[in-house]
Amino acid sequence: MIEQLPTVQGLRSYTVEPLGESYVLITFTDESEEDRWRHAHSICRSLEHLGYDAVISTYPAYDSVLVEFDALRIDTAGITRILDGLAGRYSEADEAWLRDAVVYRFPIRFGFDIEPIASELGISISELIEMEVSEPIRIRCRAVGGGLMMRNHPTVPPVRRLASPVIRETLGGEFNLAGHQCSIGLSTGRATTGWRTIGRTPVDVAAEFLKPGRNFHIGDLVKLEPISSDAWSQHVGRPIDVIGADS
Repeated sequence: MIEQLPTVQGLRSYTVEPLGESYVLITFTDESEEDRWRHAHSICRSLEHLGYDAVISTYPAYDSVLVEFDALRIDTAGITRILDGLAGRYSEADEAWLRDAVVYRFPIRFGFDIEPIASELGISISELIEMEVSEPIRIRCRAVGGGLMMRNHPTVPPVRRLASPVIRETLGGEFNLAGHQCSIGLSTGRATTGWRTIGRTPVDVAAEFLKPGRNFHIGDLVKLEPISSDAWSQHVGRPIDVIGADS
């Protein structure tokens, strides 16, 4: 039976686009990039907390959410009404997940592509490192394979993505740049990528992710701490440091 819900007028600026019979894409179009991101992830959490049986899964990104639903239980119009209702009932209480964010300290050994990138940006290597470690970076979404996706510091100029992707042997924990984005990878093995790597953490990020309280939630922050090659072995196998809540 198709689930029916009342229509509620939404207060946030967004569009809903059907994608086939079992998906809709909700994209927020608020003027502020920060608002678009906050709204996308708040509506995701609302869907999870309310526990609609017809909603199978959600896939949030920077300013949009792909919603997968059971087409035998609800149709596109019905799922759109759910989204309209959640968007219309938005309040600051929906952002408790953001206020509860914690800060993780990641030791990073810088190197790899950092020299050519600094040269392209017209700054020194030490200046680029200083920009990256100056303030914590907020986790914006999760990549396929579990990588931590972040919007880089506004002081860091956009970094040119490789024109032709290359095949690399990834070891996990690489700190990568592309455009205004940065990421820390979890997966290992051969990968085709256009991202530029400027560092790597000795922390086993994939193993840390499996520990209770180490889920690297969307909205949590990453604080990079530069280490030398000699200090690398001191951090291997150590748990990641939680250095406090976001203030």
